[in-house]
Amino acid sequence: TVLFLLTLIAISDAVQTCSSVIRRDSSDGIYHLASDQGQVNVYCDMHTDGGGWTLLYNYEHEGGTNPVLLAHVAPLSLSSNSHTTVSNLGYAHELIREVRFECTSGSHSRRLHFKTAEAHIIHTAYSGKKNNDPSYWKDGFIPLNGHTAYLPEFTNQAYDNGAFLEFPFREINKHNWAIRGSGFRWECDDNSVSNNFDTTHRVWVRLGCPPGTYKATAGCFECPTDFTSGYDSAVCSPVPTSVPTYTPTRYPTEYPTTTPTVGCSHAYDILHPNGGDEYVINETVPLQSNW
Repeated sequence: TVLFLLTLIAISDAVQTCSSVIRRDSSDGIYHLASDQGQVNVYCDMHTDGGGWTLLYNYEHEGGTNPVLLAHVAPLSLSSNSHTTVSNLGYAHELIREVRFECTSGSHSRRLHFKTAEAHIIHTAYSGKKNNDPSYWKDGFIPLNGHTAYLPEFTNQAYDNGAFLEFPFREINKHNWAIRGSGFRWECDDNSVSNNFDTTHRVWVRLGCPPGTYKATAGCFECPTDFTSGYDSAVCSPVPTSVPTYTPTRYPTEYPTTTPTVGCSHAYDILHPNGGDEYVINETVPLQSNW
């Protein structure tokens, strides 16, 4: 009997996002993650539209009040009041895939809820600065569950200042998104010109390299085709034709009958079926002669 040795080395990137840590049983809440620039606490939505959303803005406003805005502070609950930027969280610009907006107002029953991958809006999420235009908002947005608002479809004015606070998109004299706009206006898809009504405003970002790529220190790179170099196996996980999709129920009593490719992304699943998303560093395991 010939004994072969296969060394499984999980080379994964240190950067973590709500998207990269999501699992089937993940819950919404605060996650302690590693950004490009260090450790960061963020609030993750792990369910909406596939999950993996990081909370960037959260303002839960009580009617008749006009609270001061709190900048550069990541909101860590759905009842907090603060906002930040992706840059401030320490993540790279290139990791922003989508931005999601939602708001409600006590002045009506409509709900605003949509996402967009528009480049200028993504840049505002990253830096807090914007070069705005109505077309950025009304073209290419994707309505999400529960969306019944007039905005952003009827946007005809977009302010350049104030990031996602000061009328980033509006239909003049009819419908506004305003978080303390003009210093006192709290509006969601209405034109109350006041702070009289309860309002909720939230902005989320989905971070991660585009499909078919993986994150490394210097940026996002195309997934390898030979499975011999380091990559994020949660993203790059095609099954090579030489490896069976069959997974044994117990190790080492069951083995596939074809020879797996050394370094393939599914070698760990085949040998250790107890955890497909858990990786072992530098573990050496024997291969059977019938492989």
